[in-house]
Order: sequence, then C-alpha cells, then structure tokens
Amino acid sequence: MKANSSCALTTIYECSTPKETVLPLLRSHLPHTLSVYRRIQSHLHNPSPTARILTTFPPETCSPPPPRPWLVAWVDRTRAPESEVWLFSTYELPLPPPLPPISDDSNNNNNNNTDNNNNNNNNNNPRTDLVRSHLLTLIKHIHAAGEPPGYTSPTPQTLLISSLHSNLLALLPRNLLHRDPPPYIKYIFAASRLPPQHALPQGFHYGRVHPSSFPLVLSRTPIRRTARTLALFPSVAIYVSESTTTPTTTTTTTNQTLPIAWAFLGLDGSLSTLNVEEEYRGRGLAKRIVLKLFREELKPNFGDEVEEGWAHSDVLEGNWASRGVAEALGGRVGWVNHWAYVNLGEVGRLGSGDGEMGGLESCV
Repeated sequence: MKANSSCALTTIYECSTPKETVLPLLRSHLPHTLSVYRRIQSHLHNPSPTARILTTFPPETCSPPPPRPWLVAWVDRTRAPESEVWLFSTYELPLPPPLPPISDDSNNNNNNNTDNNNNNNNNNNPRTDLVRSHLLTLIKHIHAAGEPPGYTSPTPQTLLISSLHSNLLALLPRNLLHRDPPPYIKYIFAASRLPPQHALPQGFHYGRVHPSSFPLVLSRTPIRRTARTLALFPSVAIYVSESTTTPTTTTTTTNQTLPIAWAFLGLDGSLSTLNVEEEYRGRGLAKRIVLKLFREELKPNFGDEVEEGWAHSDVLEGNWASRGVAEALGGRVGWVNHWAYVNLGEVGRLGSGDGEMGGLESCV
C-alpha cells in the first residue's frame, strides 16, 4: 500500500512535556482517546526511563489544536512481550452526520445513507494516505530506534500495538501483521451512568490482590501477561470471611489466603483480568467489584484529571458473559479495536513511498 507522494512525508516529534501539551489535546477528544490518554497519565505517575511520547506534530503547537489528521503514541519496547505501543489518530473520530439530501430524489437519498463510523475506511483519498503514512512512519521510527536497555523480549522482531482501532488496522499492509488479530469491543462507561454500589453479601469482604495470588490470577486468563505487570495494576479482590462460633459469641475473621474474585485496572486505565471463581458466580460479585474498582482506584492512580468521568473496557467480541457484565454496568459500545502483532522483519520491505520519514525532532 503506497502512500500518495504528495502527502507521504511525515515527521515524528518526541515530547517530554505531555501534561502541558498532548494531555489537554487528548482530553478534548474524550472518550475516543481514552486508551492513550490513560496510558500517558499512568506514565506520569509511574515513569519509565525507556518510554517515549511521540507525535506527528510539534507538541508545543497543541494550542490551538494542530490541523487534522494527527497522531499521538506512547511507546516503550521494554514492556515486551506485552503491549509496547498505545496510540490515537484523529482518523478514529466519527465523521459528522451527512447533510440532508437537497431534493427528494431517491438517488440522493441513497448517496447520503452512509455509516459514519466507517466513512474513514476510504482507502483512496489523500487524507487516508497521510494517516497511513503516520502509522508506517511511526513503526519505521520505532524499528530504527533499536532495542533499548533492559529489552529482553524473546521475539525482538515483534511489536505489539495495543487497542488499535479497526479503522487504523485496515490501513496496515497485511504482510506487516503476524496474524489477523481478533476483534475486541470497546465499552465506554460514564461515571454519571454507573449503577449504585451495593454492599457485599454477608461472609465476604474486599481487599487487594496480593502478589502471592498472581499465579492463580494468571492461570485464569488467556491474555499473555507477567507478574511484573500485574504488580503495577491497581486491583480489588473479594475474599471469604471466616466465622468462628463459641457458646457465647460469633467472631468473624478474614481469610486472605486466596481471593475468590478480582479485577484490575490496566496501564491504560481499562478494566482488566476480571474473574469470579466458578463456585461463587451468580451472586452479583463481578458487578460490585468493577464498580468499586472504577470509583476508588482511577483517580489515585491516574491523576486529578480523572474527574472528567470516563472508564473503559475491551471485551473479546464473542465473550458474551463479559459483555453482559459490561452492559449491566451501563457500558456502551464505542468501537472495535485489536491487539496487533507487527512483524518488524517486514519493515525493510516497505516501498519508499510507504510512510516516508521526515525525521525526528524533540520537544523539551
């Protein structure tokens, strides 16, 4: 897929002042920017010396906003084999509704009857070519930067892009992907629409997930994840309370051996690794634990800006049980995204017009 030569030149800029520059810009496009917005917030709370925030515009020009299209990415290759890149492009934003037909002619009506969520998938226009150039130039830049100190991935030729919007995935050449990534549904939660929090049933209490329970947590999820990453995730767990009865009193003590339910907030602020052990399902524990996680862990771990009131979750398209939980919590379907495994070994085979690099500049 060759980009139009008239708009193929893309410059990648590096920004070290995201709180003053790109965060306000991303905030203005919430909830569409949630994944990379929260990932940068998390980075500011727990910085990584090998992480970089990259843009396709000079970050100091964020006010007024740069002309569209533009892209912002958070990159840290030392996170491999887990997610190494989160990004947002204005190409993800829904287009405005079509203008009404100028007459009652049936042809005009048909021409205006389009799906605004998919209008961006026109692969044959200069705007699309420029967005493709943004993506391919970013990938080329990451590849050219090499492996940073502390990089220990067993698959150095693989780059994992997290939560990649389907509109953007459609622009990548197929040979750049190790496999066709399955679709995930992005659920968006507004604080104003969350249901009320109810107390736990008698015999249970809340806590956090202790590192000694990480092997259990990892055994219950098919997602490739490490204990190192779980230790960075805010968590809420539910434990069984044990009662000891004597002839005159009943004493309730806590049993912190293993949790019977748990949920985490990922590094992008998304609901992650939700699980209720099978014998405890059907009691409303999943809903309670997620509400507690959203209400009590977002702001302390992602900053004061969380007052804007958004949470999110990515659910595998065919996981109807998890989708049911998301919808019971008031989640609304936002869009479709993917975890894309990019084959860096194919980057050198891209044509000269496929994401031409205009260089790298730094904003200090």
